[in-house]
Amino acid sequence: MLGRLAFSIVSIIPNPAGESFEINLSNPSSVPIAYTLFDALGNEVFTAMGMGRAQHVPTDGLPPGIYFLRLSENGYVQTRQIAIEH
Repeated sequence: MLGRLAFSIVSIIPNPAGESFEINLSNPSSVPIAYTLFDALGNEVFTAMGMGRAQHVPTDGLPPGIYFLRLSENGYVQTRQIAIEH
């Protein structure tokens, strides 16, 4: 990485989310980023890999509540909180 962030979360919209949300990144790399969503107890409820500036994450089927979204690439990690309401 040498002085450059692998990626940066610009926004998560909408937050609170309904049936889905979108993650917008700056500095996307050519390496896939792992997206993992955890519930408030730390249980993994969704995981995917993606590339590019925007990723769509479905939340239908998840109960309303507070979740934590973790993005990681080659040891670089960012985590953000997101609320899901239906």
